[in-house]
Amino acid sequence: MRIVTWNCCRGKFAAKTPFVRELAPDVAVIQECARPEAESPQVRWVGDNPNQGLAVLTSADFAAEPIAVDAEVPRWMVPFRIIGPVEFTLVAVWALPDRGSYSRAVCHGIDALAGLIASGPTVMAGDFNSNPVFDRKRRDWTYATIEARLHALGLASAYHAVHGEAPGAETRATYYHMWRQDLAYHLDYCFVPRAWIPSLQRVDVGSFDDWKGRSDHRPVTVEIGAGLPSIAPLA
Repeated sequence: MRIVTWNCCRGKFAAKTPFVRELAPDVAVIQECARPEAESPQVRWVGDNPNQGLAVLTSADFAAEPIAVDAEVPRWMVPFRIIGPVEFTLVAVWALPDRGSYSRAVCHGIDALAGLIASGPTVMAGDFNSNPVFDRKRRDWTYATIEARLHALGLASAYHAVHGEAPGAETRATYYHMWRQDLAYHLDYCFVPRAWIPSLQRVDVGSFDDWKGRSDHRPVTVEIGAGLPSIAPLA
């Protein structure tokens, strides 16, 4: 199974999604894309602005079904049930600030969805707009608070597990501020159940040159092998 997350930096759905299709994802989360002409179980879109929303795409073997929740969840943390050869909950993320803090918004979303996340295998993927390099002067809402909450719910960052790099010391950037190669940061993540970590085969990040005309973000592609373990709900 292949999971991709990419912030496409605005643009028409039909113009931006072919770039993601090149990566042959089974499940893809795309931030900042325009509304598609039509939706289906393989094409889901959420947004208030038809020119800029959050999409979940799946291959023909999979489908994404929206999950209704009673809790107050930040607008851009959207849960779906992924149905197919591997079934799991997907929380699609496009973090926008809460009182000036992206990490605060993500943490509030995790708290609101904690019961759903703990009820079975869950993947949380998207643009978190968070990294320890921005937290040196903060003591409250940080990347570490996001990671601690997800760790308590049984999730781990696929990128860090595969590449063995510490958060804040990533060698592969996913975002280039103002499209500049010298202003590079790692802000996009795919958190998976820790029980899936042994099945991770690779985690790739698109290069600056290959994607520089497409977005200020780079896609993160997570390749997961067959034979994923069944995961019981957390106590």
